[in-house]
Amino acid sequence: MDEVLELEQPPLTQIERVINTFVAPSKTFLDVRRSSSWWLPFLIVALFSYLFTGAVVKKVGFSALAEHALQQRAEATGQQMSPEQMAAGKTFTVSMFKASFGAWPLIFLATTAIFSLLLWLGFNFILGGKGTYGGMFAVFVFASLTGIIKTVLMIAVLWSSNNDNFDIQDPVGTNPGFYLGPESAHWLKVFLGSFDVFTLWMLFLVGLGGAIVSRTKVKSGIMLVFGAWLLFVLVRVGLAAM
Repeated sequence: MDEVLELEQPPLTQIERVINTFVAPSKTFLDVRRSSSWWLPFLIVALFSYLFTGAVVKKVGFSALAEHALQQRAEATGQQMSPEQMAAGKTFTVSMFKASFGAWPLIFLATTAIFSLLLWLGFNFILGGKGTYGGMFAVFVFASLTGIIKTVLMIAVLWSSNNDNFDIQDPVGTNPGFYLGPESAHWLKVFLGSFDVFTLWMLFLVGLGGAIVSRTKVKSGIMLVFGAWLLFVLVRVGLAAM
């Protein structure tokens, strides 16, 4: 059936591909078979990431972010740091925040390259598909567009509330872990926090797109992606519980 749709569907413009990612993703991924171009969604995601960075710098500041991150680490590990260790840790954490925010597009491309390789291997060698690495790369970039909606929500939170305890790792209540109190077990927060609405949406699109690009069954593609993700979540939870 996908082959018929591909023949009947005229080529899409770059803007149409972006819009259809939200309203008719199958059309976008069918068009990825024709062209694996991904420059427009990448620019959009990068733009929103820098808008978020600007809001963070303006409303919170790297110093406050670092202090909150160190406090969370101490609570998770149960180990308190001396004033000297806190000062050194804060300096290092601020530097890491600045570097990661500034180099985010490069980090995004690097992680996309790795995940795309895993997708290519999974869909081609486990499911017997015929997808290309470039097609999987494009699928992942287009699926990442769902994150811009969460970015808008995060920016809205930053500009509309008190940000003294802003958590950069879990800034908005789009997952059950967000609503746990500070006394909750760290592993439980990690587990429930993994079930983020936008993460699940993105995973669905990756499974759908990977299946269409590799010409495999959509149900199998979605199960492959969610199965691999669940394994990753269980590993994270196990490390958090140690």
